[in-house]
Amino acid sequence: MSTPDPEVASSKNSAPTSGSEMNPLSLSTLLASGTPLILDGALATYLETLGADISGDLWSASLLLDQPELIYRTHLDCTLFSNMELLGLS
Repeated sequence: MSTPDPEVASSKNSAPTSGSEMNPLSLSTLLASGTPLILDGALATYLETLGADISGDLWSASLLLDQPELIYRTHLDCTLFSNMELLGLS
């Protein structure tokens, strides 16, 4: 078992932040530290901003059948047009 990076260990107790307030540690540093990471792509949240109805039990299946362009646009907007180090698709 490796010793965690002190910067990563000290960030464990800090409150979650977003945007420009985020800890500047790189993804490779976090992965190397052995610290478990939880990545949430917020697919539903972004789809809602595009006008998708996610109120039903099978909303994702409905969108894939009825509005696949929203799924496509979400992946383009959230991956190809951003500066990401990790690509995660739902």
